[in-house]
Amino acid sequence: MNGRLYDIALSPFERFSLRELRADLLKNARGRTLEIGFGTGLNLPHYPHEVALVAVDPDPEMLSQAKEKAAAGKKKVDLTEASAEKLPFEAEAFDTVVATLVFCSVKEPKAALGEIVRVLKPGGRALLLEHIRYERGMAAGKVQDFLTPLWMRIAGGCHLNRNPEPYFESLDFNVERAQSLWFGFGKLWVLQKRCKK
Repeated sequence: MNGRLYDIALSPFERFSLRELRADLLKNARGRTLEIGFGTGLNLPHYPHEVALVAVDPDPEMLSQAKEKAAAGKKKVDLTEASAEKLPFEAEAFDTVVATLVFCSVKEPKAALGEIVRVLKPGGRALLLEHIRYERGMAAGKVQDFLTPLWMRIAGGCHLNRNPEPYFESLDFNVERAQSLWFGFGKLWVLQKRCKK
């Protein structure tokens, strides 16, 4: 997907609330931090300065755009081309793992979440922000279902109607925060990996 077009398409949503939500979520990042689905680097300005940031994305064009942003903002980030479903890192390598607007487009959400759990240290945090299928009323969810096949072609495989929450709830996390967004069309999670007994 074209990185510049992606930023243009997201800019109204960034102004509406996404920019503030990113900042609110990412202030919780600590230590060695991995961001999956880094895209063009829209989260980059919101990380605390002391974070040692590593980022992956499967799209080389997106990563090229992210490199430009990192250089312009004088932000240090170690960028790698890789998918969320197969992370090239050792187990328990990170204090924090971040994913924002990622689980809508990964091909295998369960595998990607398993990788997050694998690379997180015990007691580490997963910081997640996703749009989800609207479940409160029939009409909106059905509209998302109808639009998803077309939207996937336009928006790099994004499923408007996916809800990853059951995957998150099935794993060994303590939920520190779970906040509904956008009248029920999105959600933010701060999850802590449970320590080994």
